[in-house]
Amino acid sequence: IRAAEAVHEARPIDLVLATCPPYVLLSVARHMFETHGVRYAVDYRDGWSIDVIEGTEAFTPQSRSGRIEAATLADALALWVVNEPIADHYRHWYPELTERIHVVRNGFDLASQPPIPHPPPDEQPLVFGYLGTARIYAVMLRAVLEAWRRARADDPLLANARFEFRGHSGSGADRASNGITD
Repeated sequence: IRAAEAVHEARPIDLVLATCPPYVLLSVARHMFETHGVRYAVDYRDGWSIDVIEGTEAFTPQSRSGRIEAATLADALALWVVNEPIADHYRHWYPELTERIHVVRNGFDLASQPPIPHPPPDEQPLVFGYLGTARIYAVMLRAVLEAWRRARADDPLLANARFEFRGHSGSGADRASNGITD
């Protein structure tokens, strides 16, 4: 939260995209919304209240976790999940959010997504960012950066966009010898 506050003070944040796990990142999005009115979207991928391995509910809507999730999603601009069964789970739990629940397949599953038309670029370049602990292997980071380069080359909307990556590059013994900071 302190890091998000510092970024917001230096240059006001327009939108927060909270991706999780860890689900504690949702608290940053909630804080920025409640404190500064910064809207947010939630990228769950697999979801919080569903056990994607067993296909069961991880907790009930009435539980503490269920109440926190309901409050968080109620104020979200959008909820993104990775497939229709997970989207159906959330549409069932939160029918009032149906229009805000979207399936966004994994990046390696390009054939499953129709092309998206893009409006002409605005005068202000887009800024995409990551703030947090990067528990990611160097090969994965290289893949992200290569995908970013391709996206910028292929999409005029991203031609002048920036990708800002800030935070820790590991923890414990991985702080300095992790293939990213070497």
